[in-house]
Amino acid sequence: MLIKEPRKLSSKPHKRRMTHLYIEPYEVNARLKSLGLTQSPLIDAVKQGELQRRLGSVLDPKPSPGYAAWSRAVRALREDLLEIGGWHPEDSDGVPKVVNDRETIAIAVTSGDQNTGDATSNEDPATKNPKGEATADAVKNNLPTLLDELDTVAPITWFLLYNSRADGLFAELSCPREMAANGYVSTWTERIVLGKIDLGEDAVAAIPAQPESSAPIDVTVIRRSS
Repeated sequence: MLIKEPRKLSSKPHKRRMTHLYIEPYEVNARLKSLGLTQSPLIDAVKQGELQRRLGSVLDPKPSPGYAAWSRAVRALREDLLEIGGWHPEDSDGVPKVVNDRETIAIAVTSGDQNTGDATSNEDPATKNPKGEATADAVKNNLPTLLDELDTVAPITWFLLYNSRADGLFAELSCPREMAANGYVSTWTERIVLGKIDLGEDAVAAIPAQPESSAPIDVTVIRRSS
């Protein structure tokens, strides 16, 4: 009897699983249009964040450049979408987002790993840092539910992922499927790949890479007993 050796499983994390990729410009634009979006505010947000990061110094506290990049990207995305109309900022659940007025789509901004914005990689991206309970709760709302039994439906949360590396700044808008037990988000229902972002000729030189903060911050409030 022929005994087959057990198949070896890859040790590499976050392998691509049933992810719908949008790569070509026409399909990227069409999918964004169906979400009430265009590339412009998304690209502008990550670009403004990266330019803010590059204003930092090696004398800053180590988390500062990464936090400054995230914070500026959130602000820029909100500014652009509020100017267009039909969107509003939302911070109440501890994950800063911008939400459309129909309450169907929410966008959070976060840094991703080296696979972010790279459609040629065999692996999907993961968030660069682990997330907390508030993000886990937001991602849970993305799973199929018995919508007909709900009076209100929470918006689907998308992540505007960005990653600054030696060969440039890359980004994508992706819909998380679930958050792993270790706090990283690495599986996606859809990935709308924006690719490499042109910073322009006036961009200052990149400062040496610094560890980033774990933004967006999940805030847990613990009340003291009286």
